[in-house]
Amino acid sequence: MQVGTLDALWRYPVKSLGGERLIRSRLDTAGLPGDRILCLRDEGNGEILSAKRLPVMLGLQARYDEKSGGVMIVTTAGDLIDSADPFASALLGAQLGRVVSLLPLMEDDAHYRRRVPLNPDGVKRLLGLSLQDELPKADVPDEVGLVLRQYVTWPGSHFDVAPLHVVTRQSLEKLAGGSDDIARLERYRANLVLDCDTLADWPERAWIGHRLCIGDAVIAITQATVRCAMPRYAQPDLPDNPAVSSRLRDKTGHVLGVYARVIRGGMLECGAEVGVEPNLGERRYYDIPAFAQPGREASAPSPRGDRLWRVTEVIRESAEITSFWLKPEDGALLPFLPGQHVIVRMPGGGDSRVYSLSSGVADTACRISVRRDPSRDAGFTAMLVDRIKVGDALRINGPMGSFAVHPADSSPLVLASVGVGITPFLSILRSAIALRPTRPIHLFHCTDTPAGFAFEGELQSALRLLPNLQIDVLAKAPRCSEERLAFSQARLDAVRLVSSPLFGAGARIMLCGSPGFVERLGGQLRAHGVADARWTSELFIPAGKAHFQAGSASAGSFGVKVNATLEGAWGDASNLLEWIEAAGYAAPNGCRYGACGACAARLVAGKVEYLPGVTAPTDPGTVLLCTARPASDIELETDIHPIAG
Repeated sequence: MQVGTLDALWRYPVKSLGGERLIRSRLDTAGLPGDRILCLRDEGNGEILSAKRLPVMLGLQARYDEKSGGVMIVTTAGDLIDSADPFASALLGAQLGRVVSLLPLMEDDAHYRRRVPLNPDGVKRLLGLSLQDELPKADVPDEVGLVLRQYVTWPGSHFDVAPLHVVTRQSLEKLAGGSDDIARLERYRANLVLDCDTLADWPERAWIGHRLCIGDAVIAITQATVRCAMPRYAQPDLPDNPAVSSRLRDKTGHVLGVYARVIRGGMLECGAEVGVEPNLGERRYYDIPAFAQPGREASAPSPRGDRLWRVTEVIRESAEITSFWLKPEDGALLPFLPGQHVIVRMPGGGDSRVYSLSSGVADTACRISVRRDPSRDAGFTAMLVDRIKVGDALRINGPMGSFAVHPADSSPLVLASVGVGITPFLSILRSAIALRPTRPIHLFHCTDTPAGFAFEGELQSALRLLPNLQIDVLAKAPRCSEERLAFSQARLDAVRLVSSPLFGAGARIMLCGSPGFVERLGGQLRAHGVADARWTSELFIPAGKAHFQAGSASAGSFGVKVNATLEGAWGDASNLLEWIEAAGYAAPNGCRYGACGACAARLVAGKVEYLPGVTAPTDPGTVLLCTARPASDIELETDIHPIAG
């Protein structure tokens, strides 16, 4: 019996990233070729990432190349990331603010498993419900429910449940109630959108347990689709729309669309007729692969972004700067981008600090270079410099960060640093030597001590190996210039930066150093009309300075709600991270001064304000807990758990 036509066809090459609309496609027993063939794994916890927890993923769009089998990912800025690029994982991590790996399907139970199985409250949070809400009433077999609580995706696939998701135009129009935005197909991430010849509400629900014939392909409708909060989240050309979640709750009970598995493959083409066959005793779930069968010993996810590293060498670079070369205990270095940083802790936990990597991407170990002012520094930096020796272990989380460049790119750069702010630029130079020695680079470096300043020998070596490198050193005391290493007793300003021939050739400017240095030059660049897209910056903030002054704003009366688990009045805490910790909960964190992004949380409702000098996230729905506080009543979503003891 004919029930309608195939109206739209979509595939999503990378799980939870945006997909592509098709006119026709082959259908195999595993689904549409190129659909969810890749995923992003969060190396902080070892789990497959989902936009259910990280909505910013929806801003990236993936396209599948059927000839090569590769995937091209389009960033929010329109840049392209090739899945075959050896630095693709690092590039995507820079976009998402965390350490990730871009991975294919694997025959490994741990690849798909959750770190901790979901309990009912965890299921509610995953679906975007409050703890007071009831779980959706859907006919989900017990076997399926057990798998979904233990795995992020159906084991053996990157699908939530089944290889096909089907929805009808009629259901979307019924849900939308006349709202074009709510009815947009992109929000619901279906593979097949059908246009039905019926006036019945939610027509696809009647097909559960039956088969649909589309051309010569046959699919079995297995169960209803329980909707999470993803349809409301922002996508390119679509705003965040809380009304979508409200309509799903009120009109459908959070159940919209159906899942299907493939009985017989064939060609699908938009406009093809769709027929329904009666119930033939179909199994109602997707097969569980042998490696994930009940009774087998479970293997936990193995995160690679937070591990113990061993110090292999300690070098005194100057009176104030010490470098540490390190290797992971398991020996596996993650790809990184020059300019990125790591979060460093002692093996037993406690305080942490963020340090830029000063090594290159081709080095066989990673290097951090630490400045300690003996007259002022104490705490973590003093402990690191005074006590850590070769053979000691440090806990390293990373590499991560968006202040970075592609090491194989040939586009010109203008770099400006002061003091230890040169460290990310050393990584850029060392990487260029290995992968792109002809890259045009103009480095301006400010130092108090022109005679024998830190890393002078390394810069001299870079000048010999990089023919298109120019270095200007600006110092408080005079020194004679050398070939291609120019010294001047002057203060760096934006005029010098924009006067570089490389800036005229399209170079991007990168600033790194103290807040005063970056804010002064950044203000001058804006005053000169330099577009924000032409320059970027990173602050090196001394430990202990990332705090609002107590009582500097009337935030005490604002209410704060986290995950429907923690709720209370703001009071006089320095930032949201400290407020959460004072309430007896732990939240993800790293640098604690706005540089690393590890504490990023989702802003569900309300407004926040940031410390002076801290750049707010580009995604307005993301909050950096360590440098923000409420500017109104707010509601947040992040991973928190009670502090032991």
